Amino acid sequence: MPSHSARQLYRARRLAAENPILGTWKLQSLVYEVSATGQRSSPFGDHPDGYLSYSGDGRMYAIGVVEDRPKPRDLVPTDEEKVELQGSMFAYAGTYTADGEKVVHY
Repeated sequence: MPSHSARQLYRARRLAAENPILGTWKLQSLVYEVSATGQRSSPFGDHPDGYLSYSGDGRMYAIGVVEDRPKPRDLVPTDEEKVELQGSMFAYAGTYTADGEKVVHY
């Protein structure tokens, strides 16, 4: 009988074959597009740093930072640095659907 971890690995591979979006993905770019106008912007730069992860139960998370994110001067950032750091990152989690053509986060 396979071990517990072997069963988990088998299940993960089977789910990934059924839904190739499953897993953790390195962010390559982030482009916002206004549906009504088609206007596009990249507020986190052309090469943001981050990850997206999709699980088999329909849950996801995303986390990212602007390219060349500023670093605080000291271990404890100043209030001004805290504001700048907060504005240079994003993070959220929720559910998603995928239909083979697009992924929608809720």
